[in-house]
Amino acid sequence: MRSAALAVGILLLLGLTGCGGEDGPSTTTVSTGTTAAGDVAAGREVFISTGCGSCHTLSEAGTTGLTGPNLDEGLVLSAEAAGAPLVEHVRTSIVNPDAWVMPQFSGGVMPTNYESELSDEDLDDLVAFLVDAADQPETP
Repeated sequence: MRSAALAVGILLLLGLTGCGGEDGPSTTTVSTGTTAAGDVAAGREVFISTGCGSCHTLSEAGTTGLTGPNLDEGLVLSAEAAGAPLVEHVRTSIVNPDAWVMPQFSGGVMPTNYESELSDEDLDDLVAFLVDAADQPETP
């Protein structure tokens, strides 16, 4: 029930942010056809300031953590394996990290469910950054 409410909330948020002008939050659309509301640059700062890179590799943030999944290689594949749209999967992985865990990793490793740690705006920005990063070509 909670995931259905979350999905409805995301859809409402996406619909509302599409009506903004140039001063509204930026959105990023990735090749998977999903749109994340939020500011990509601000999301990068959230990723760095909350220490996500100490566990996750993500070239867009310049991080090389090895404890959690490599986000350069696994975001889209993880969403596909979980059977969820990319934006929904990324958000769920942040707020309920044990909802779906990649088979090569163990549950209960994320230090917190960041839903209580991040403001709604920071969460939107972080999701937008991660979705945008998932659509970036890997650098050699």
